[in-house]
Amino acid sequence: MVVLGQPKTSAEYIQATSRVGRDVARPGLVVTLLNIHKPRDRSHYERFQAFHASFYRSVEATSVTPYAPRALDRALPATL
Repeated sequence: MVVLGQPKTSAEYIQATSRVGRDVARPGLVVTLLNIHKPRDRSHYERFQAFHASFYRSVEATSVTPYAPRALDRALPATL
């Protein structure tokens, strides 16, 4: 898998790259191509080892919209 640039969120990066090489019989390789002129990419490169050592600590919380269709589908039966 080739990742072109650092995704906007750490969760997106983890979601995309953690699917590679799940099968022991077929290992995978993730190659991350970063742009040295983008501050976010450069920061990720400079802290690559530390970032991966504390992978899940930097996962952002997802927001929940209270009136989203999926939220209503899950909450409405419980309240009724």
